[in-house]
Order: sequence, then C-alpha cells, then structure tokens
Amino acid sequence: MKENEPLTYEEFVGNSQCIPSIPRYDNFPLRFVDTPQNGNRLRQTEVVLRFKREHPKLEGKLTARITPISSNGLSRERLRPFERELHEAYKIMMSYGFTNARLGVVIDR
Repeated sequence: MKENEPLTYEEFVGNSQCIPSIPRYDNFPLRFVDTPQNGNRLRQTEVVLRFKREHPKLEGKLTARITPISSNGLSRERLRPFERELHEAYKIMMSYGFTNARLGVVIDR
C-alpha cells in the first residue's frame, strides 16, 4: 500500500497490521461528525470543504448518520452500516490529491 494511492474497499475496512484492533479507515469518519466537541476542525479542512461543495448529498447523508452515533464513540460496530458510503467519500477525497495520512487512514508499511 502506498501513501498516495487509494485503498480498495477490502483494504479500507480491513484491520490495520500496525494497530490490529482498528480498521484502516481509523479517524476518517471524524470528518462527518458535526458537533461542538469535535470543534469542526476536520470539517473545515480544504478537502472536506471541497467534498461538501461537490458532493453535498453524500456529505449530508454521512454527517446526518454519523454525528448522532459519535457521542458514544465511533466503534467499528456502529460504523459498519456506513462503511460502503465512507469508502465512496474516501475515494472521492483521494482523487483530490490528498494522502491517506492526511485523511486519517492507516496504511501498513
């Protein structure tokens, strides 16, 4: 896996070899948490703002579904129903030229 190449769906949802207890998408879903506690820091980054402009339906759908479950932690079990849509958002954001690390995705080296 390379830092600037998108992961397949199986790689994206698979366990990281570095930290086996987490999926490789790790912190990527935080870009869809719209709460004061999150500080909206990640939601104000260039990549998310562009994604919101260009794909408002997908961004709105993910934010509407992920924000409510975030108060109790974003466990893999809670995120599993949204993994396909998260991967779709991830592929779009990768197409903007951002790296896996910049998107909060773990790659095994």
